[in-house]
Amino acid sequence: MSSEFPLLEGQGLYASDIIGDGDCLFRSFSDQLYGHQDRATTIRLRTTSYMRRHSSYFKLFLSVPPPTRKTRSSSSTTLPNEDTIDRVFQDHIKRMEKPGVYGDNLEIVAFARCYGVDVKIYQREFAYLVSGERDVGEESDDDGAGNSMLGKEEPVVGERKVMHIAYHDWEHYSSVRNIDGPHKGLPNVSPKPLTKEGRQKQQKVLEEGVVIMPWMEDVVEKSLPGDCIVTKQKIREALEKSKGDVGLAIAFGG
Repeated sequence: MSSEFPLLEGQGLYASDIIGDGDCLFRSFSDQLYGHQDRATTIRLRTTSYMRRHSSYFKLFLSVPPPTRKTRSSSSTTLPNEDTIDRVFQDHIKRMEKPGVYGDNLEIVAFARCYGVDVKIYQREFAYLVSGERDVGEESDDDGAGNSMLGKEEPVVGERKVMHIAYHDWEHYSSVRNIDGPHKGLPNVSPKPLTKEGRQKQQKVLEEGVVIMPWMEDVVEKSLPGDCIVTKQKIREALEKSKGDVGLAIAFGG
């Protein structure tokens, strides 16, 4: 059983290979929706366009630093004004529209609402669902050419399609597929019920598995020869292989 995603393997699923070029979140969505990674740019731009049209909702989730003052007592707190919040939001959208910029939870929520789907995110020890339910009265998004994706009626819970993606600790997203296939084309993800034996195996892996910390990856990366080009994923694999022994991982990496 995989030490990275015992939860996935216990349900007959795995995290498929997705190109790690900063577009991994949108590539994963593309694989879930279309069976390949090629629509990542389209999905990115539709998602950010949706965020612009519903800025009043998405602004609520942005972290906006308070304004700085030359003199301010430690007890006084000044909240950012609307202009500042709007500027931070617009800057975020402009940055997110560019290829190679990593998407995160905010973009997952926007994608779910834009496409009218639920998104299930798997991590090592748990999974959670982001609902694609929209505000009352909000019509379904279209494809940019006036063609509705899902019709005007909001699908109810249980009827919305579920997109399955996995989040790796090394800041990477993958599309989830069935171990039994298909491995190409539409994934048609069908999680299997976790058996008692599977749950026991999962618990054993979680207890025995090595937790790889970011500082370990940094040490290995900085210790490799300058002409040695190794991806974050390969560094993590080396650390897992060496059971967290940084020195041994450096030997594997070199």
